[in-house]
Amino acid sequence: MIRTASLLLIAATACSTAERDSGTTPPRSLLDYLRSSQAEEIPRSAAQIVDDSDVIVTGTVAAVAEGRTVDFAEGPSHPIPMAVLEVTPTEAVKGEVGPSVYFEYIRGGASAEMLSKRLPQEQLMFFLHESLNWDSATYKSDDRSRGLPDGATLYELTSQRGLLMESNGRVTQALDPSDQQLFSGATLDDVIGEVQDLMIAEPSSTP
Repeated sequence: MIRTASLLLIAATACSTAERDSGTTPPRSLLDYLRSSQAEEIPRSAAQIVDDSDVIVTGTVAAVAEGRTVDFAEGPSHPIPMAVLEVTPTEAVKGEVGPSVYFEYIRGGASAEMLSKRLPQEQLMFFLHESLNWDSATYKSDDRSRGLPDGATLYELTSQRGLLMESNGRVTQALDPSDQQLFSGATLDDVIGEVQDLMIAEPSSTP
């Protein structure tokens, strides 16, 4: 999962992003902003990410709301505001979903209103798992249901590489521009086929 071992790393990234947003050149799109708030994670294969995902859907981002705030349970305070992104699914590749799917991501210093004005129009593919409760001996968070409709499940990206975008005849990892692509497909339909193959493969035979 994306959760880093050190919330302080996310705090520093989010704060630096907020400082850039205070100037006259805002991020070009919601994806640009999310890309600037990357967190460290342990590398995993496509098979592992598919297996770890509770829900895999294609769709578009319909709205952004302000979510909860995460901080250290003890010591210096480094509050990290989260955003809740509402996705309108086009196809559920794994798991059962309703008319909307919600996942949280680091909001940093940008308001949900500002992010809502920069929604990407492209079809995207989301690899999601249910978001865990941050409350522990190390971390704390306020209202987990903030930004969610009653009864909705809150997810988070299974991996930083688990948000795909199809553009100009190729699929890219929207938040991870590295050359280490999880899937080889040139379209999201191609990737759906790869995911379905991994879902039916024997665990011992998956890469």
